[in-house]
Amino acid sequence: QFGVFNYAWWTSMTIALTMTNQLHCWAHQASPPRFARWLQRCRMTISASHHARHHAPPYRLAYCITNGWTNRLADKLGIFSRLEKLFVAIGVPRTTSTG
Repeated sequence: QFGVFNYAWWTSMTIALTMTNQLHCWAHQASPPRFARWLQRCRMTISASHHARHHAPPYRLAYCITNGWTNRLADKLGIFSRLEKLFVAIGVPRTTSTG
């Protein structure tokens, strides 16, 4: 049934987005929970040191904050710079004065 699929899809997306926010939060903590540190050591989630690239000038790298696996490819292809240009072209204002 489409209803069951639709419900499962939205539920999965909600859980994934919630977990992404939590993993991002743990990357900012000096001493995250033991389970989070284990996930970071296993490279299942992004570590604080890897995530620091996202908050370093020029603030245009490492946007994949869940585990960072796609950052190298996304940065090399300029995916987020291209998306920013697209958003600006359709009228979305930039949130910073740089770039």
